[in-house]
Amino acid sequence: MSTCVYEEQHRRLRLAGACVEAEAPRLRDTVLSLAGTSPTLIVDLTAVTEMPADVADALVTAQQVARPCRVALVRKHGTLVDARLQDAQPDGSDPKL
Repeated sequence: MSTCVYEEQHRRLRLAGACVEAEAPRLRDTVLSLAGTSPTLIVDLTAVTEMPADVADALVTAQQVARPCRVALVRKHGTLVDARLQDAQPDGSDPKL
């Protein structure tokens, strides 16, 4: 299970550790809830060590549904997390913005 900490002053949700499939709905709902309160939200995934496809799909879906809030999915380039998020994009575009 991953840990999830929200930093209100920076509009940043920090995730860390290994995500598991069962967390997908909770993470999607958390992003959507926080996105409803501001025009921007940063989801910091740089400390995530594992991410199943279901979690990536949930985060990308939340990013798309949250509009007009701009949700940035921040992660390390070239990692498993980066690859999962790219695979989750329906059109192959970069999900960062």
